[in-house]
Amino acid sequence: YDDAMVINHINQSLSFNETEQEGLCNLNYDKVFERSSFIDKVKAEYQKELSTKKFMEYLVNDPKYEVVDEKTHEKYEEARDRFVVCDGLLFRKDFVLRTGSDHKEAVQRLYVPATMRTEVLVLMHDHDLAGHIGKDKYLPLFKRRFYWPRSTQDLIDWIKTCPVCQKHKVL
Repeated sequence: YDDAMVINHINQSLSFNETEQEGLCNLNYDKVFERSSFIDKVKAEYQKELSTKKFMEYLVNDPKYEVVDEKTHEKYEEARDRFVVCDGLLFRKDFVLRTGSDHKEAVQRLYVPATMRTEVLVLMHDHDLAGHIGKDKYLPLFKRRFYWPRSTQDLIDWIKTCPVCQKHKVL
């Protein structure tokens, strides 16, 4: 596969439409991510991560939702404008560079629970259609779709340890 084909595939197949209709985000992931099992797993993992579950409840139910302590309330308030819950999924609202442009555009990035981060890295980087195009090409594609604290560094570390990338020096 050539780089342009891989980038085009990832851009088209993993993109999603941020348009909200009656509170729902219309997700159009490619075959890898559109499986209901993947989305269901993300939602189930949110419920297991107590801090994520409480934050999502806060976003959905505020101002009625009561946070146990003032420090947590302040932390949630600081983050409120950067996150949205759509159809049971948590998204971070960001501005990222448009592919092939100097202009930034608004995107909503899926928050990935800790237990699924390796799975997403494998699917984004190691999948047969993903290719091994290096961090400079993967970072913009990844940043448009997924978020977790330190996700950029995690992706860079993942690529640095990839034997194929090391062999072909695409770091």
